[in-house]
Amino acid sequence: MAFTNQFSLSVELSNLVPFGPLVSTAGRALVHMVRELQNSGSDIVTEEDLAEVFGRNRIDSRFASTFRTAVRKSMIHKISDLADVVIEAGGPTVRRSLNEPAYFSTVIQLSLLTWTHDLQSLARSLVRALELRAKGATKHVALPTYDALKGTLRACREQTSGFMWELFFSAVERKLSGRLESEEPYDARPLPVSILQALLDSLTAVQHLPENTLLKIRTMTGVITIVVWAHHTLGLTVAVETVKEVVQFGDGSVSVYVDCRVPEDDVLEPPEACLLNEAKDVMFRVSESIEDPPLEPVCRHPVFNYGTRTLERSLADADAVRALAHGIISSCIILVRETSAHFRQRVFRIGKDICPSPQEIYTAGRLLFPEYDQTVDSLVVDIQQQCLATSSWQNDEELPVPLVHWIREGGSRALLGNLTRRLAHILLVISMTTSIDNCKGLSIDLYSLGQDRCSPFHLPDAREAFESMALLLQGKESYAIDNTSGLASVISAWGWSLCVSSINCMDPSQIRSRNSIIQGVPMRSGERKRVILDSFKGSGSYQSIHFDRLKPYQILAQFGDQVSLDSWTRSRNTRFFIGVSETAFQVAMAYEVEALNGEKGIFAGRRYGFRSMQETYWNSGHLLACEHPVQLGQVITVPQNTYIFRGFEEPQQNTKYIRNGTDIATGLAVPPVGEGGFTHVALVAGDRS
Repeated sequence: MAFTNQFSLSVELSNLVPFGPLVSTAGRALVHMVRELQNSGSDIVTEEDLAEVFGRNRIDSRFASTFRTAVRKSMIHKISDLADVVIEAGGPTVRRSLNEPAYFSTVIQLSLLTWTHDLQSLARSLVRALELRAKGATKHVALPTYDALKGTLRACREQTSGFMWELFFSAVERKLSGRLESEEPYDARPLPVSILQALLDSLTAVQHLPENTLLKIRTMTGVITIVVWAHHTLGLTVAVETVKEVVQFGDGSVSVYVDCRVPEDDVLEPPEACLLNEAKDVMFRVSESIEDPPLEPVCRHPVFNYGTRTLERSLADADAVRALAHGIISSCIILVRETSAHFRQRVFRIGKDICPSPQEIYTAGRLLFPEYDQTVDSLVVDIQQQCLATSSWQNDEELPVPLVHWIREGGSRALLGNLTRRLAHILLVISMTTSIDNCKGLSIDLYSLGQDRCSPFHLPDAREAFESMALLLQGKESYAIDNTSGLASVISAWGWSLCVSSINCMDPSQIRSRNSIIQGVPMRSGERKRVILDSFKGSGSYQSIHFDRLKPYQILAQFGDQVSLDSWTRSRNTRFFIGVSETAFQVAMAYEVEALNGEKGIFAGRRYGFRSMQETYWNSGHLLACEHPVQLGQVITVPQNTYIFRGFEEPQQNTKYIRNGTDIATGLAVPPVGEGGFTHVALVAGDRS
């Protein structure tokens, strides 16, 4: 039987596959669930509308088990003992779906579509497809709006970030390698809107009526997505006819047939989908319209195997890939060894300076290039002194033989240089990020990091590492989060959050240089935002006190004296002020400390945001840690060339001193230089009260 429109088909399928709405949910529980979904960015009505379409499809049992294992664990990461903002992995949409098969099916299919399509273009295209699908209805059909759809799609994407869709897409691409017309697989992933519209009902038809229906698709793009959706997710058998041969996914009779051949006259026909009955009669047909909005691709890859994947796409030569991976890791190790030697000669370091160890470089390298089989010890010993990241690429004698062969076969020297510097920069940034070895499922963008950040080859500092990782994490959506003001302490995208160290530190002395990656999204009382900002620029005092009249420094003890080390000032009442804007949580910490001008019992307050506190640490100088395990309150005898002092120097008396030929400006008056040209200064931390 032929249908006059797609809506008629959807009505018949609804009779065949009945869908039960949430009528059984108790009133109070329903209100609680509605609030949870709204706070997460989703919408219960939109989820219900989408489940009536996607929830009719049965998920393949093995795939469902794998997906459930990856997303069912919900985690809460506390930011601070006092602040009530946390980072949550998982969320209400996924939790609800784990107990309701129709919603579980919906979440899986939406997660698939958000992995391979740009969020905004997917929301626009789904609105268009649902509108076209509803044409011919005998009564008004309420459809989800663009904003509601985008919110639900984002919630699904964030809450299923633990699942690695790329493994399935890469497997299909390998099987179809060399058989598709598109040379760029990511550009070939997005579905045409007409095909997306047809799949909304046709997949349900062929799954529930396998002996009576066949879905036939003609398209040059979206082939890989169709195979992952129909075969891997729903368990259907799919046949793809290419110029060379027919490639089949699955056993048994074919339910979905995809023709992606270029016509002999090279005149491309518009994408089209037809649902056929057992007599091969067309039941309904959907063709492309000039009004269809384009679906834009997402070009991301998990950090695991990111480097190898990038090189394979550009070089297509296994020997050249291995040689360049070795050159990238070697270049980074050469750089950190040289920088580490330079850092060791400093009297103190700047807080934003980070120098990873060769072992950290190697660990990050094995994450980006998991097939790299050389050990770190042999790599350090056998390392070539020629650093590829700084090479001009003009002298073949300086290059590995596989790369010389690749160049002589027509490869671009400039491309090799750009790839090396870009991946070396990413490797350095990842090696500076804590807990990155637990983030194999983290996906980062393939194109968002420009050459201006990577050239010339250099060791990025902590602030630059934060900015580069933010670009990699956000990808196309980086324009939507304003980080140019330097107020962001947490930036979240794709279900992962990039954080500065200060968000976990009540005591400023515990802040560290490195950034961290945590799975989840910032949440407060169920409400989710994608950014945590300082609530104001810089720091400010909220109680009048003359900070310009600081207690002048004085030497308390020197060689031979006995002294009891105590804290100079006390703190009390650390508090948080938290506000909410349309896009972010805004946080300020209030510290009250005893006045630094020597007035005992008078406390003054200072407000800091997480980012301003981190910037203060990054911009300050840090002396090397004391070699003596001295505790507060302990009586010690001051060793030779050591001075105990308290207080501040007047700004106009700023002095300089020399160590190993390095001129370093200090904010303290340095006592006379002792024997051997060195002066030891004992600094005692606060009492942390």
